Amino acid sequence: MNPQQNGGGYPQQSDNNYHGSIEGLAIVCAIAATLIAAPYINNFTSEFVTNLFVQNYGEGLSTFLGYLWTGLVYGFTYFLARIYVYGAVTAVSLWVVSRLPAFAF
Repeated sequence: MNPQQNGGGYPQQSDNNYHGSIEGLAIVCAIAATLIAAPYINNFTSEFVTNLFVQNYGEGLSTFLGYLWTGLVYGFTYFLARIYVYGAVTAVSLWVVSRLPAFAF
């Protein structure tokens, strides 16, 4: 077999897009959860964080650090929501498979 025929001798990938569809679902759900939950989390924590920044870094730098904190809250919310969706899909998949009869395979 000529290695140039199939991309340098590497095995061909199948056309299974299951992981891609789950990843897309996780991204969309994570964006929706971020837009819904992150403002509430930021409002809940911003007063404490702003006071902490003023005590440690002064008034001038606390505004910039407040914006940085808002970005961190949105980022953490997005990544935690994405991980949660992956876990939920895995748990539901295992639950469904465990309920199938043995002869279904």
